[in-house]
Amino acid sequence: MTPARRRLLAVGAFPAALMLVTLVLGLAGISGSSVARHDPGAEPAVGRTRAIRYDELQVRTPLVLRQAELGFPARSRVGVGAHDMGLLANLPVAGWPNLVRPHQVQYQVLGVDAAFALEWWLVQLALPAIGVYALLLACRSRVVVAALGGLAFACCPAMQWWTSTGLGTVVGYLGLAGAVALWGTRARSRAARVGLGAVAGWLGACGVLVLYVPWVLPVALIVGALIVAAFLAEADRPRSARALAAIVVPVAGAAALVAGIAVVAFLGAHAEALRAVADSVYPGQRRVGGGAGTLQLLLGAPFDPIAAWDPAAMPTINGVNQTESAGGVFLLAAVLAALAADARRALGRPWRARLPLGAVLVTGTGLVAWYLLPVPAALGRLVGFHLVPSYRLLPSIALASVLAVALYVEAHDRWRPPLRARSALVGTAVFALATTWAASEFTIDGRSGATLTLVALAVASVVSVAATLARGAPGLVVLVVVTAIGAALVNPLQHGLGPLRDHPAARLGRELRDRPGTGAVVVLANDPAGDISPIAAMTASGADHLSGVNLYPNVDAWRVLDPTGADRTAWDRYSNALWGIAPEEAAPRVFLDSEDTVIVMVDPCDPILADLDVRTVVSAVPLDRWCLVPTDRVGRGAATLFAYRVDRSQPRTATMGR
Repeated sequence: MTPARRRLLAVGAFPAALMLVTLVLGLAGISGSSVARHDPGAEPAVGRTRAIRYDELQVRTPLVLRQAELGFPARSRVGVGAHDMGLLANLPVAGWPNLVRPHQVQYQVLGVDAAFALEWWLVQLALPAIGVYALLLACRSRVVVAALGGLAFACCPAMQWWTSTGLGTVVGYLGLAGAVALWGTRARSRAARVGLGAVAGWLGACGVLVLYVPWVLPVALIVGALIVAAFLAEADRPRSARALAAIVVPVAGAAALVAGIAVVAFLGAHAEALRAVADSVYPGQRRVGGGAGTLQLLLGAPFDPIAAWDPAAMPTINGVNQTESAGGVFLLAAVLAALAADARRALGRPWRARLPLGAVLVTGTGLVAWYLLPVPAALGRLVGFHLVPSYRLLPSIALASVLAVALYVEAHDRWRPPLRARSALVGTAVFALATTWAASEFTIDGRSGATLTLVALAVASVVSVAATLARGAPGLVVLVVVTAIGAALVNPLQHGLGPLRDHPAARLGRELRDRPGTGAVVVLANDPAGDISPIAAMTASGADHLSGVNLYPNVDAWRVLDPTGADRTAWDRYSNALWGIAPEEAAPRVFLDSEDTVIVMVDPCDPILADLDVRTVVSAVPLDRWCLVPTDRVGRGAATLFAYRVDRSQPRTATMGR
């Protein structure tokens, strides 16, 4: 076997192994979804469901099932009015949008259970790990270091808890885009440069068009700074401007052309929905400054296994929920301290070799500054960070930490002259002090954690960081093992989507959908704090569903309920709308329950609902209104649902059940 073939096999082994795991689990229909929470009698195959994953189990997964039921339409009547299904929530749709969401093409050829499971492992494991791996390889890291870096990020708490906003997709595609662009600058022929540049542009468009700015902007900043630094670090890079242009222009030009066409076409196809999002009160008009983060959250990732192990349905960790508290093992300060301890060698020649690590440390430090310091929104506007809530930066800081420690490992093993042993000692000491302080400040539901558990986790994390800084690549294995153990505690293993698809409300919804004259359905929550699974299940059924999630405000439809605009600040947003029954003849009322949840109180007999085509009402309790004609009763006991046809032609004296 030739050396080139051996190198190719070595490079391809890691992504091939990840894709094999993804295929096996995906085709078996096994995911990490918390969908079992929709059935009190169901349990995942392994582990516990997570109540905090509301956006996954209550919003996105029902919408995925809905898309499959309806044949993956571009628009659907879900929420108040029809909505564009291909813009937000990264939902699968039929047709050309799959060109910029290749991780969803399986929905067009497989059953929804297997397709959903494949997407789960692609987004939560394979894509982010391969993206980081490729980026480190392109920076000339060794295969083993790049692979361990990819696993370290895929196993960090942020990747485990954030399951519905496309974090793994952004990191995966933008990491691959940066790597391919860098490889393109090393290609010998112009044709190869143009081809690789085009591929990089396509991958970049796939990452950007996730459209979740709090991920896209900081990740793009990290990746962009790293690839520029890695390009400048090339020892054999030509010095003349003409020679540099001959290398860069074909790659950058092809990337910009392909990415520009994809982005413009996508945004143009969704222009109406984009305008609605941009004009909304939330999140469109949200402008934020820096400084909303805390040191407790930044340094508390080693103790995430406590959050995963706690039996409470939704404990608060350091004052916030489990997802908001999830970051990565914060290593930027440790790496900076290690380099400062041997500053002469760290800053010495050959200086080009220091550029990639320096770029990651500078961008990572900038993200930490936005996270911790009260930077005005006006200053953040200069780079677009006024759209990035600082409390959303923990995952991006985790990415910078993983890249920094992997590049430090390469520095430890390959820089000449090598860094002194004291570098590892100082870096470890800084990490140990920070982790000890974080352990002393750690709270769960307002109480301090168990001392022995905190000590054990602190020791494990400090040992893993010490091994990494002191031993290089072999020590990085210890860090991956520690993070992987924590990751294994977070996700359940769920077989299929039966608890949601077979929910009584989903069965009822499918029957209503096929019944002439059903019109739009409203599910009355009655008690917003109670069980709202019927709302998710009705969404999954594919029925026209007025009480489903509003991915963005359909202004014309909401103005039917609020003709004067008095309640606009409440409904003009991304929202989960919970509908309750108002007194007879009371005007509809909309008010906020939380930043992304609104309460709609309405009389189901109000003629105004006819303008929204409401002809069916579903409730968890029997209703007695003059216009409601009972049609269906499904489930039993506390899980019983009652369906009514709305007949406003009846005499107003008519009552249900008499």
